[in-house]
Order: sequence, then structure tokens, then C-alpha cells
Amino acid sequence: MEQIERKFQEKMSLAQARATQLFQIFEQDLTEEEIIALKYLYAYMPVNDLADYNGELFLNHVRTTLKIRRDMPWQVPDHIFLHFVLPYRVNTENIEEHRQILHEQLAERTSKLSMTEAILETNYWCHEVATYIGSDLRTISPLSMIRNARGRCGEESTLAVAALRSIGIPARQVYTPRWAHCDDNHAWVEAWADGEWYFIGACEPEARPNQGWFGPPARRAMLINTRILANYQGPEDITLADEWFTEINVLENYASTRAITIHVKDEFGQSVQDAEVQFQVYNMAEFFPIAILPTNAQGEATFKTGLGDLMIRAAKGGTWGELKISVADSECVELVLNQENQPAAGTMADYDMVPPPACEGEVLVELSEIRIQRHNERLEEGISIRAKYEATFVTEEAARKLGETLGLPEDRVWAVLQKARGNSVEIAAFLEAATSVYGEWALRLLECSNDKDLIDTFIPTLTDHVAGALAVRGELTEEVFVPYILRPRVHYEMITPYRTFFQQAFTSDEVALFRKDPTKLVQFIDETWDIWTDLPNLKGKGTAVGTFELRVGDRSSLDIMFVSICRSLGIPARIHPIESKPQFMVDHIFVDAQFTKGVVGGGIELANGTLILQRDQGAGTVQPTASYYENFTLARLENGFYKTLCYPHGANDLYDTPLEVEQGVYRLTTRRTIKRWYCAYQVHLFSYCRRGRDEAGHEISSIYIGNSSVRQGGTTQAADLMGRSRTDFRRSYWWKGRLCRLAGAGTRAFKAFTS
Repeated sequence: MEQIERKFQEKMSLAQARATQLFQIFEQDLTEEEIIALKYLYAYMPVNDLADYNGELFLNHVRTTLKIRRDMPWQVPDHIFLHFVLPYRVNTENIEEHRQILHEQLAERTSKLSMTEAILETNYWCHEVATYIGSDLRTISPLSMIRNARGRCGEESTLAVAALRSIGIPARQVYTPRWAHCDDNHAWVEAWADGEWYFIGACEPEARPNQGWFGPPARRAMLINTRILANYQGPEDITLADEWFTEINVLENYASTRAITIHVKDEFGQSVQDAEVQFQVYNMAEFFPIAILPTNAQGEATFKTGLGDLMIRAAKGGTWGELKISVADSECVELVLNQENQPAAGTMADYDMVPPPACEGEVLVELSEIRIQRHNERLEEGISIRAKYEATFVTEEAARKLGETLGLPEDRVWAVLQKARGNSVEIAAFLEAATSVYGEWALRLLECSNDKDLIDTFIPTLTDHVAGALAVRGELTEEVFVPYILRPRVHYEMITPYRTFFQQAFTSDEVALFRKDPTKLVQFIDETWDIWTDLPNLKGKGTAVGTFELRVGDRSSLDIMFVSICRSLGIPARIHPIESKPQFMVDHIFVDAQFTKGVVGGGIELANGTLILQRDQGAGTVQPTASYYENFTLARLENGFYKTLCYPHGANDLYDTPLEVEQGVYRLTTRRTIKRWYCAYQVHLFSYCRRGRDEAGHEISSIYIGNSSVRQGGTTQAADLMGRSRTDFRRSYWWKGRLCRLAGAGTRAFKAFTS
């Protein structure tokens, strides 16, 4: 309790700006058990939750959970209950009071079963209310998942964990950050029964535990882990023990493993403490770090992983080293940090990335025909129950009638209501109420929102956004107003009301100053807000209003707050779609908001260039498309690590499409799958060099690697931004053929910089 008390006091100090909303609950008549549970939750509570929620929500959650523990028949040890039943959060979902709601759905149908049977029954219920569909990176809450009746695996498993915890059964979401043998990742559920952890596929029930389609892939994984908001002591292997959370590694429950130790040294042979070590797998045409660990005082980082290949990259202070290893043949590996820049032009290397070998799982006893038949019947029953619910959504006929009544285009009204699914009645009611006041802008607001936002955004929030946006439109064109003022969502956060709040948060003089010179708003935020980062996957998930009130947040949440304030005050703003940095518009040009806290590079604005991929006209008609995150990615070298740029996932029309890049050193990565589960790629490194001028007088350079070439050209023009001179550079880069013609896949590096 001493550690929990210390951390609780630290969180009270951190959240003093919201002390009344968060901590006044301790003035109520609480039991000792309630006080312990609340202090535990607050001690490890992420900063975004301190910003966005009030104490009453957490008190209600604690009281509900403790009552469930008393009422349900399971015997769960205190330390298991504390870490895997009591927590209110599963993933990055919005927090709602759902525990009692889910309990009422499940308690009666599970309370007379064994714990193992109750786990299976709960998953049948999850199957009745939701199924799989791919979607964007924002994770919806369990109640929104039920309303929508479908979601991606991270949302299915969030629902299933919440459902199991609602009946007092310990549960956790586990996942592989990226597969080693194919693209993408996956999340599922582990549930505890009578001293043992079992796995299930969320919303994908089986007739028994430890069975699912992902079983064979999991045996080839390089990491399966989960994150616990506590200083958890195991017994599972601990990958990372952070001050505010613990990452545990459960891979050996699924696959053969080996612990490897990376010993990081400098060029003089001295051990390097606090170097960052990334353990990378090749997935989705990039090298993705499945684990990031610091080196200890001896310069070592140890990681338990599968028996496949890894790319190990370590860096400190911009100096880096890299090597590829085969885990099956490695135990202790020395890595020297002796590189500061990209390797010399003309460097070439060939690599194969081999995943862990396929292996047989546990031999399961065959189920009886009767049990298999009953299981299949339960699956069909679940589909039928879900279909009946989906039949309550607004129909096309009703949507068209609403459009006709309101004088709105019927096709567009139906398109919006169809996406809203279980929230379609709410969205229809908003259109009905708002169209008479705001005209077609009510519909335009819905159309510029993400599809997922239509399922969990309600009338008060929508009204705040349409009214607040139109109040500051001024003379902005639709091309600027709709995406950079009207659009409610900034990045991957949940839509919440913020416009009225921010329009009332500043004096008229402050608003006039910020509109005239948005750098004053940047300066105000930079000087007033502090940076606090605790849970990595919650970066950028804080609401704008909550972050504003708390006066502290992670860098991404502060950026979202900045853009939200700008849009509320009529300043067009965005998060850069590729670089993920905040920008505001001046004279129809986006300018970086140059914050200094928590920013790589210290807020220095770099000149931009353009990269263009061209087909090889001599390579025949059968060429693969240039599809981002499928067969190529582009990454820039920053502080010793390559940062993949966020071009649209799966975009397959990128030949001859200008791709914006900043000044810097880049690596283009492509791949070819030799056979199933086996990838090959090459590394080509080259840099810009001046070779002369073209007929128009533009600088041109060419670097030849084998039979491929890179052509660079550029123009320079001047622009006056906010009273200061700025040079806006434009450079173009052409790849001819090599992207599509590599014998394997390839990685290239080049420099984009201005003269």
C-alpha cells in the first residue's frame, strides 16, 4: 500500500487543476475496501483519464465491481481480482458506466455454471451482439460496440473482456503487435478460471476454450503480450516494468521461445546505458518494433521472443547501430552504436526475413457429435439474434422519406444513416431538428465525419459542432471551411463537444489576437501546459476540453487541443496527414505550429519536397501496383530510427501521385513474398547530388543503382508568411521501375534536402 499511496499522492498533485471533480468523492462515507480500490485505480490512472472523467464515475465503478464480487460464486484471489477484474479500462476505449449494464445481461445465464462454462457462455453472448468488421484506429467502447453490432478485433476483445469482468471473471486482452509470417496483427482474450488462464477468440465462440482460428498463427508469433496498469510482479514474464504500467509476455503459452540479450556498446567498446533498443519484425512493408526496451546499467536489454528473424536497431543521442539476427541461433548479441548518418550512397544489402517454423499444437480430444451440433446451433442462433437487432436500424425507405421531408438529397441522407447503424435513430433526429436551423450544413457535418463517429456521437455534440463552426465561418471557402473548420474530429480521438467551451474560454481581445497571429496561441499553450506521457497507446486520446482543464497532457493530445481551439475560433487547422504534426493556415498555406515541448527536432520547420513514383515503361504490362503498407513504405531517419510516414493505408494508385516529404534522409522499403510466410527484401542506399540543370533551368541529379535510376528536380519560390520571409522548396523524385522489378523486396534510402 505504501507504493500505491505514493503514486496516488503524485496523481493528486498532477491533477490539482481538476481536484474537485476527481477527488471530492473521498469526502463521502467510504468503506476501507472502497478507499483501497479507488486509490489503486487513481495511482495508475493515465493522465488522459484524469483529464476526461470525474470521480463519481470511478466510485460507481468500484462499488459495482465489489458488489459483483460478493454476489457471483467465483473464488478469485485478491491479486488476480485487483489486476484483472477491478480495472475499468481494457484498451483505448471511451470510459462509460457499462459494468452494471453488462452484468444484468449475463449474471443469470452464467451464475450457475462453472467458471470455464461461464467464459464460453459469455462469448456466445458476445457473438449474439457483435461480429467482426475492419475499421479505423479509434477503439469504440463496449456499449458502442453493442450499438453498432460489429467492430474490429481490438473492439471485439474489449467487449469480451468487459463482459467477463462484469460477472467477476478475471480477463485480459492479449495481442501480437504484428505477425511475423504475414501482414497485420490480432487481439484476443485470455480469461482466468480456477487457477488457469484460457484463451478465446472474442465474439468467435468455440465449443471449448483454448481453440480458435488464430491458434496456428499464434504458434508462429514473435510476441504475444498485454499491458497492466500497475507494478505487476508476475508470475508471467515481464517485458517492460514502467513506472506506470507493466508489459507482460505470454508468448510461451502459445509458441516455442528463446530469451535473447542485446549488449549495446559504443565505438570504444564501452557499455551504453539507457539506449533504446527496438526489436523489429517485417510486416506491412515496414520494419515495425514489436518491443522497445531501454538498456540497463550493463548496457543490456533482454527480450523473450519466438524462433524467427528480427531486425535489431538501437540508438542513443542520434548514434545508432543495426543488425539482423536469427533468434534460433542467437542468445547474446553485441550491437555497436557507430553510425550517425545514413550509410554511403551505393551501399547494397540483401536480406531474407524468416518467421518461426510452423509447429503442431496440443492434440485435443474430439468432441461428441451432439456437442458439435449444439455449438453450431448456438452460432446460428447468435447470427439470428444479431440480425433481428440490425432490422431495427433506420431503413432505406425511411431515410429517403426523411430526406424528402427535409428537402435534402435522399441518397446522401441514406448514406449517412446507413453508416450510423444502431445510432441511426439518433442521427435522423439530429437531422430533423437541425436542418430547419442550419439547412444542409447539418448533413454536411455528418458527411465530413468519419464513419465510426456516426455510431457514438449524439445530438448535443453534433449541435455544438454545427452551430459553433457556422458562427466563425466568415468568408472562408467551402474547400477550406469543411475539412479544417467544420470537421469535428482532428485525428483518432472520439468526437466530443468543444466549440462552445473554447469560444467562451478566451476574452474577445484574446480571440482577435489568436486569429490575427496564431503563433500567439502556440506560445500560450507552450508556456502554460506541461507534457506528461504515461501509457503509450493512449497518446492523442485525451479530449480537447479535458486536456485544457487539466493543463497537462501528452504531446499528441496537446496538438489535438490546439487544432480544436483553432477550429473553434475560425482558424483553419489540421494535423498533418503524413507527419502527424499540428498546422494552421495562413494565406491558404499550412504552417507548422512550432511547439518546443515534447517535440522531436525542437520545433524546427523544415522545407518540404515531393516524391513521385513512376512505372517502368520497359518492364511490360504486368506490374504490381504501388500500394502503401502493402508492398512499399517510406521512412525518414530521426534520432537514429526510421519513422514510417503515414500515407494512406492500402492506397494503390500512387504511381505519378506526388507524395509530400520533408527535408531529410529517407528509406524506401519494398518487399516480395517468396512463398507463403516467407519474405525477401533488399536495401539500396543513395543520396542526392547535384548533376546540372534541365532545359528549364531546374537542378537535376541522377543516381544509378543497377538498372534503376532516381531523378530529382526542383524549383524555388518565395512566400511571405506572417510578416517573415520563407522559402518554399519543391523537389520531385522519380523511381523508374526498381520498385516493381526487384528480385526480392527492397529498401532504399535517399536524401531530400534543399540547396
